[in-house]
Amino acid sequence: MSIRSFKQFFAGLFGGFFWDTPLISWSDGQFEFQSLLEESHTNRLAKILQYYQPELFQRWYWVVLAAAYKAKNEQQSLSTLEKEQEELSSKVSSMEAALDIELPPQPKPEFWEILLTIGLSIMLLLGIAEFFGLEVQSITNNQFIQFLLVLSGAVCMNLGEYIGILRMVKAVRRYDPKRSFSDDNRHANSIPFWQRIKSGDAAIWLSFAIVLMETAFAAPGLIGLLPPKLSVEPLFQLTVFAAAGLAATINIMIAWGNALLEIQWEQNVEEIRQRHRQAFVNSESDSNFIDEIVIEREMNNYRRKLGKAKARLELKNRTVEKQKQRVDDLQERARREFERWEFSVRKWLKDNPEVVKNFVELESKPSNNGYHSVKNGLDILSDEIK
Repeated sequence: MSIRSFKQFFAGLFGGFFWDTPLISWSDGQFEFQSLLEESHTNRLAKILQYYQPELFQRWYWVVLAAAYKAKNEQQSLSTLEKEQEELSSKVSSMEAALDIELPPQPKPEFWEILLTIGLSIMLLLGIAEFFGLEVQSITNNQFIQFLLVLSGAVCMNLGEYIGILRMVKAVRRYDPKRSFSDDNRHANSIPFWQRIKSGDAAIWLSFAIVLMETAFAAPGLIGLLPPKLSVEPLFQLTVFAAAGLAATINIMIAWGNALLEIQWEQNVEEIRQRHRQAFVNSESDSNFIDEIVIEREMNNYRRKLGKAKARLELKNRTVEKQKQRVDDLQERARREFERWEFSVRKWLKDNPEVVKNFVELESKPSNNGYHSVKNGLDILSDEIK
């Protein structure tokens, strides 16, 4: 509960112990009548103050009512600012919607693919262990640190192969046109694999080199794991070379697949952006044939307009916040002025009960024409006081 609510609750609950008059209904500092005389609940009070306590009567107009009007005027200004803020916010939202593009999510390697790439490092692990003379099947405590270094090197080499092929394929194939494998006239014809080999495709030849080198590097370690009788058999040696080459090929295939997926995604995104730019400029111009430079210039101009609109909206937001604080302060000031005035009125009424009683009795007497005459009642009461 706020302090203001607590004060109102306290005044309503215990006010009867301190004064007999009812609480005036304008305790929030907001007033609907310019004059106390216009409110039926305060009409008699206003007449008493006007005749017997003109200082309090004038204080109502020059202090209490003035503070309330000032708060009310600032509240109206705040309403105008909030309306302008809403209109500007709607404009910014519509401009952002015009530039907004729904793009497909970027493909990313699955977690299991990364685990598979790390698992395929076993071939390189055996090759490096053979190179350092480390027997994987019988590692001692003194060789454990060496084994960890060998394992780290194998994993890093395998991940390096994956990342290297991925980036090489993207660099070589990024600007290739879309190709069709079903004679689609919308796309270019596919290029046979052997023609790419003959043309000296860097990504393909690099993939071959990695597979051959990894096979040659890992095969001795695998052969060393075979029983002595089988390790000299050509068939088993060929099987070991095939196993080492298969592991390297799988790693290269994963890298190629992910690279081509990313290239396809980039091409789709570029097509979507191009269609969006063309549609945007067509909506701003009557011509359907606009140069790419003109499209980019129009988009940049629109982005600048959007930036200016956002800056104005931010400034308007700060202005609204300041105005809200100002309105709160003025309403609090009006409420305090009213409470001070109300307290003074109640104190005077409590100190002069006979005056109030006599005034009410005289004011309620009918005149000769059947109506209550406040003026006659005030004159009679004035004569009695004199």
